[in-house]
Amino acid sequence: MQDAPLLYPSELIIVRHGESELNVRKAIAESRMETEKIMLEPIRDPDVMLTARGKQQASETGKALHDKFPKIDVAYVSPFIRTMDTYRLIERELGYSPDLHPEDRAREREFGIFAQMTWAGIEKHYPQEASRLKLEGEYYYRPLGGESYPDMGLRLYNLLHSLYQHQAGKCVLLVTHADVVQMIRKMLERLTEGQLLEMNRTDDVVNCGVTTYHYDADKDYLALNRYNEVFYSHDT
Repeated sequence: MQDAPLLYPSELIIVRHGESELNVRKAIAESRMETEKIMLEPIRDPDVMLTARGKQQASETGKALHDKFPKIDVAYVSPFIRTMDTYRLIERELGYSPDLHPEDRAREREFGIFAQMTWAGIEKHYPQEASRLKLEGEYYYRPLGGESYPDMGLRLYNLLHSLYQHQAGKCVLLVTHADVVQMIRKMLERLTEGQLLEMNRTDDVVNCGVTTYHYDADKDYLALNRYNEVFYSHDT
């Protein structure tokens, strides 16, 4: 009797992009309780670029992935500039080119009217929406023109099943965004709404944080190997 065919990737490596210009600008604004949008200039979120530090983070992460994984077969990458540039720097350190799939389903969560705003800015400019967010909670609330966590989960559910269908038995790299990483954890590990939000509050995904899953034959499913691990020095 033949063994049942493998239905999952052998390894799933998920990497958040390196530090971006918007990450820096937003951190400064939040520390000052600024209430305006955190615009670098009139620029779309997909066009925000990496900082020099973000590029270094990506390169050092690529060196670590080269050492830890014999071969990455395929890469699914959010098409945003900061994720594609992170991938290209990782690819350079790998020394070879995995089969590349630019992947819209792995894009950043869409924040609609709240895009590039601090919480202080949301309360000032959209007080009614801020009240609605507090009432409905961060998980189910959908910003005007944006996505709730379950909205994002629908496209990620579809993406995961594409990996099961087309990349079974392969080592897959996914370069994406912080909320995507945590929503995938919720789905694969069957976390609750509360567990997801607590992780977001206390253990958010850092720039170039690496999360990995491996195929566990006993469970016949993907099992978490590491979460949010970094392979670069913090003073780069």
